[in-house]
Amino acid sequence: MSDQETAMAQAGRLVELFLNAVGDIPRFFEWDRARRRATVVFVYAHGLILDDLDGRVARTRQLAEEVVDWVRLP
Repeated sequence: MSDQETAMAQAGRLVELFLNAVGDIPRFFEWDRARRRATVVFVYAHGLILDDLDGRVARTRQLAEEVVDWVRLP
C-alpha cells in the first residue's frame, strides 16, 4: 500500500477519483460553461489534490478557478 493509500485509509474517507486525459479537460470545461452549471469545473477548482508530480493538476486547477470566476460574473 502506498503512503497516499495509507493516509486515505487512516482518514476514513471515501475517495472519488477522476482520471481525464489532459487534452480533454478544456472540452469538459467548455461543456460546463455552456450549460452554466460548472459542475465539472467546481470539482477541479475545489477538489482535494492527491498527487501532482509534474504540475499538470495545478495548471488544470488554475484554469478551473478562472472558469469559476467567469461563471460568477453578473
